[in-house]
Amino acid sequence: MTFDAAQNKLLTADYEGNVVEWDVNNGETKGFSGAKHTNSVVQMQVQGRHLVTVALDDSIKITSLDDKKWGGSVAVGGAPAGVAGSKKSNGLAVVATNNSVVVVRDGKRLADGAQLQQP
Repeated sequence: MTFDAAQNKLLTADYEGNVVEWDVNNGETKGFSGAKHTNSVVQMQVQGRHLVTVALDDSIKITSLDDKKWGGSVAVGGAPAGVAGSKKSNGLAVVATNNSVVVVRDGKRLADGAQLQQP
């Protein structure tokens, strides 16, 4: 779950990859169209007018909140544990997975951090 403070909207996700936008003023909801995640969304973040999501389908999507059409998937090479990025810098995200750290910008995988060592 995340909150879009600029638009006063709450965004929720489920284990099937669906995301719903809730208008907190009137309770109206809107879904997203197109190819969604194929597994549970584990974290999401609003970046400007984009929604960044990571899911257990081992991918990240950067999706426009204006048209609510899912963006393309970028493989992250493992089960994501979380995502971070500047709330003002659209299109840049860092994903921590179970075995690496991946940097994605504008729907392209830029860098893959060194493998994390297991104790």
